[in-house]
Amino acid sequence: MLKGLLWIMLAPALMWHPVHVSVAHVEYDASMRRFRISVRVFKDDFETLIEAKYGIRLGLTEGKELAGNVHLVREYFEENLGIVVNSGKKLRFDPAGIRENEESVWFMYKSQEFRRVQKLVVTNSILLELFEDQTNLFIISYGDLEKGYRFSFTDREAVIPLI
Repeated sequence: MLKGLLWIMLAPALMWHPVHVSVAHVEYDASMRRFRISVRVFKDDFETLIEAKYGIRLGLTEGKELAGNVHLVREYFEENLGIVVNSGKKLRFDPAGIRENEESVWFMYKSQEFRRVQKLVVTNSILLELFEDQTNLFIISYGDLEKGYRFSFTDREAVIPLI
C-alpha cells in the first residue's frame, strides 16, 4: 500500500527533472537473513556528482557499462547511505545488479547476514553535496512493517525501530 501511494506521489516529480530526488528501498529477506538495498538516482545528477568527487566520468547517460567503476559507486553509497544495525554493525553493500531506464538507474545491493534486527540508524546524504534542494526518499520493508522516510539537506538521520 505504502509503495503504491509513494509511486503515485513520486511519478509526476520524476518526470519533471530537474527535481532532485533519490529513492532507496531497503528490504529484509528473513530466509536469507540479509537486507536487499536498491537505490534509484537520476543518471545525469549522479554522473555530475561522481565526476566532481572522484574525477571520473561514468558514462551512464551515454549508455556505457560501469565496468571498472562499480567500486566507486559502492563506495559512494556506503559513505552516503549509512545504515547501522542495532547500534553496532554498518551495512555493507555487496553489488547485486543494475537496472537502467532513459533517465535513471537502480543500483542493487545485498548486505551481510544479520540474525536479529531490532533497529536501524539511517544517515542519508545522497547527492546532498551537489544539490541543496535534494530530497531522498527511503522505504524500509521488514516483515509486515513498511514505512517511508524523507531525508533532506537539513534532515539527514533517522532511527527506525523494527520491533
